[in-house]
Amino acid sequence: MRAYFRHMRLIYRAVCISLCLQLPVVPLFAGETDPAKPILWDEPPAVTLPESAFQVGMFQPLRYGLSDKIELSSHPILDFVIPNLSVKISHGENAGRLFAARYTLVYPTPLLRLIQKKGIGGIIAEDPTIPDMPHMVSLRSELLMSITLAEPHYITWKAGVVVAAHSGTLDSRTTIDLPVVYPRLAPYYNRFGLNGGV
Repeated sequence: MRAYFRHMRLIYRAVCISLCLQLPVVPLFAGETDPAKPILWDEPPAVTLPESAFQVGMFQPLRYGLSDKIELSSHPILDFVIPNLSVKISHGENAGRLFAARYTLVYPTPLLRLIQKKGIGGIIAEDPTIPDMPHMVSLRSELLMSITLAEPHYITWKAGVVVAAHSGTLDSRTTIDLPVVYPRLAPYYNRFGLNGGV
């Protein structure tokens, strides 16, 4: 039992470190850039990439500028266990404030089924009275507002709603009671959720 908790602590620390640590993002632009304007390593969240531009980072999503106002993004490493896709639409600038809307579709079932087992890595109990994790999907809609404080510093506010659906029975005993994980999975049990941040 001690070995189990030691492994869980290691996993928890690794998740916390990976969420806090943000390595530089490498922009890969297809076309010529303006030499007078430096490329920021990380732009305000309410800004979309230029058309046909790529951006990728170790702990950041892969981003692609579909047009100057529409951006697609996905976490390519997570796609193997949590397929996800985000669409960000720029709504331009007004009085020095940048506005955008972001819509994210997530399918977490493969990962949840992977960790529903006995032994190491089994975070959700495998119990004959608990059914397998059903197919689940969520759609998050967020509004983003970024304000530049002083180049290149900015602050962003976000607020949104998450709507989730699942097939079959989702047993309440399958919740993962960890600080970062629980609020992210709560909408699947409650059918909806609210989020906000600065």
